[in-house]
Parts: sequence; structure tokens; C-alpha cells
Amino acid sequence: MGTARTLGLAGALAVVVSLALVAWWLLRPDTSPAVWRPAPGVVIDEQTTTIDVVVSRVECSSGRTGDVVDPDIEMRPDEVVVRFRVSPGTPREATCPGNEWVPYSVALEGPLGDRRLVDGECLDQGAGARTSECRDDQGIRYTP
Repeated sequence: MGTARTLGLAGALAVVVSLALVAWWLLRPDTSPAVWRPAPGVVIDEQTTTIDVVVSRVECSSGRTGDVVDPDIEMRPDEVVVRFRVSPGTPREATCPGNEWVPYSVALEGPLGDRRLVDGECLDQGAGARTSECRDDQGIRYTP
């Protein structure tokens, strides 16, 4: 087998593995999507590397958010997208009084710089996109 073909197969395998990991992240039945916002009193600026936030489950859960799972953080050139999930997954039965806000500290790979900070669940396909937490600001939690 030639080097070019081996590299092509390795590249294809990398794509398949990447897609599988994304699907696993999005479809995990043991977690549910959550929205977040900076904790009260938190100051965010271009030097920020750690952000204290509060997280709340999107779905009805009788007022309980659950345990916050480590977030998925995408450091893009123009924005940092932070997407949270909580555990356990969706309850079979629940009332909708609004869920509690659970504190969490987010560590970025480096300073925020001149990028905006965005709640990934508020983006177009996110579970929170149509909620009151996302409607007014489209999930933009900080703009430089």
C-alpha cells in the first residue's frame, strides 16, 4: 500500500473518530443540556482566564439542576463558546417551577482576549435557543 493511500485512510479514520466523539457528546442519554451566565458580581475582561458562572438545566426537573458536567469549550478566533450539560439525564416526570442555578468555575486555555463569550446552548441548534435565558442576548455573555 502506498504512502498516499495510507495517509488518506488515516485521515478518513480521524474524521470518523471525530464525528463519533461529537455524536457521543451530543447524544449522551445520561446528561441533559444546561444554560449558564456569569455569576453575580463577576467581572470579565480581555485578561480573564477563569470565569465563575452559574448553570441551570434547560429541561423541567422539579427545580433541580443536578450535577454540572465539565463543559465543552471551543476557543474560536472571534469567540469562546462554552456548552454545559448536567447529570442525571432527563427525568421521566417533573414539574416546571424553574431550576436552581449551580455555581461552576470555567478555566479557559488562555486569556479571553478580544473574543466574545457565548453560551453554546443558545446557538441556533442548542436546546436553550428558545428559552428566556437566550432570547434577549442570543447567549452572548460578554463582548469586548
